[in-house]
Amino acid sequence: MKNSIKILIGLALSVIASQAQALLITPADIDGVACTNTTCWSDVSPTNPDAADVSDIVGVADLVSLYKAEVGTPDNPAVVEEGPFASSYDTTFSNAIFDPADALISYVAGSDSISCPECFLLVKGAAAHTPIWYIFDIRSWDGLVDIDITGFWPDQGAISHVTIFGKVADVPEPGMIGLLSIGLLGMFVARHRMKL
Repeated sequence: MKNSIKILIGLALSVIASQAQALLITPADIDGVACTNTTCWSDVSPTNPDAADVSDIVGVADLVSLYKAEVGTPDNPAVVEEGPFASSYDTTFSNAIFDPADALISYVAGSDSISCPECFLLVKGAAAHTPIWYIFDIRSWDGLVDIDITGFWPDQGAISHVTIFGKVADVPEPGMIGLLSIGLLGMFVARHRMKL
């Protein structure tokens, strides 16, 4: 029984530790791995890519917008979030209130997370930027760790919005996983008691 508890504690700690790191995105790399023409894209056209445009650019059909966060304006400084996962993530833009070069997308604990086999992040700047946008292949992202976006257009204005596009995989909700875990643990304890 003591070994079982140690194993459960070890598993819980490893899950917590694996969620402590962030996925780092810069204009030139993803988590320190240099961009290639199959992992990162940038251009000036179209000026404001939507899901169909991103599908064409990355060569993955039927992508949809899952989460979008727009920088606030002087009239309305609040970050505007939209999409089916708008309540699942918070984005904080930094460096300047209305012309940020950095953003941090954070998961809201206890909510549904994005889990998709095909995920892409759009970082969009102003029309005067060259390039106007960057798209990153973030299939390795688990939907729970932060996405740390840094160093975009630091000397010429900055990010206007970030969008996560993807195809959502069918996964159980966090509450269902918790119930399943408790049930399995209860079965294990009951079986152990029967042996005694």
